[in-house]
Amino acid sequence: GPRAASVEDGVAALVRADVIDSPEYWLKNYKQAASLDLLLCALGGALGWAVYLLFSGLGANIFLDNLLAAVAVSAWSEAMARRRRCPATSYLVIGIFPLVPGLTVYQAMDYGLRGHTELFWNTFFRTFGIAGCLALGLLLVSASLHLWRRTRRG
Repeated sequence: GPRAASVEDGVAALVRADVIDSPEYWLKNYKQAASLDLLLCALGGALGWAVYLLFSGLGANIFLDNLLAAVAVSAWSEAMARRRRCPATSYLVIGIFPLVPGLTVYQAMDYGLRGHTELFWNTFFRTFGIAGCLALGLLLVSASLHLWRRTRRG
């Protein structure tokens, strides 16, 4: 879409879209941020988390939730990379961070240290399944874009 004429117009558009709810904070502190890229990276993480919550609320399994969220974050990152002329990795690392299964890693280690072998292995494989789904989601978007660009060139 068209760019906002001023910071105030941009923040007002984000408020109208229900992306942010405290315009006073953004208007007061926007000059302290390194760039708009910080906000865009954070929005990528918010998008991924929203997709995850949407599909988990619809009853999808945890692996599908994470796969679809990773696809959303990866697509966002690729789009922002093209739009802002920055590496997609910058958006991707920050955007995928909320989906990283840190709690299940902690739980698996806790179960292992306490001697709960069955719970350890169940949680361990669940963690690796989630991580694999995140990687697959990123790979799907990246490979699809690569193939699309290749076929477009002829």
